[in-house]
Amino acid sequence: MAFFGKKKSAQPAAPKIKEKIIHHFVFLEMPIELVAAAVMPWGEAPWWPTKGCSIKYVRKTPGDLQVGTKFRQKILRLLAPSWDIEVAQFIPERQLQFKFLNGPLKGYEDIKLEWRYNGTRVDYELHYQPRGLLNMIIWPILGQKNYDNSIKVVFAAFKEHIAKIYKEQQEKTF
Repeated sequence: MAFFGKKKSAQPAAPKIKEKIIHHFVFLEMPIELVAAAVMPWGEAPWWPTKGCSIKYVRKTPGDLQVGTKFRQKILRLLAPSWDIEVAQFIPERQLQFKFLNGPLKGYEDIKLEWRYNGTRVDYELHYQPRGLLNMIIWPILGQKNYDNSIKVVFAAFKEHIAKIYKEQQEKTF
């Protein structure tokens, strides 16, 4: 006797994991050229905080920042992971995007600048999915909050730095 209908799969389909996003932004009443010059060396800038920030970027390829430039991204905590990232998109004064090549997360970081009528908006987004079951468990508990807080510290340091530069420029023009 034949059975007609759906054939049962030998293995159940893996559950779909939704991409998650960590998003921060700052609006600065300053020209985009000034803001971009300070933000584009993301992770390598002299203003990058050393206190309160557990994210470190170490360049692996020489030369100017461009698509294909590789970095090692480290979390500065005991037994914390590090992974390789690569510049996937680079539009001077507009966008810098890093793609995760390996490590605990799949996804990318995106830094975008947008000129508005009275200043510049800088957006940071981390689009990610934990890679593997262990990271699905560990990242939300140990990694996500730490990473999120570190980006807040980065933005605070950036705002302090850019405000100082802008003030110096304004004083020179008067």
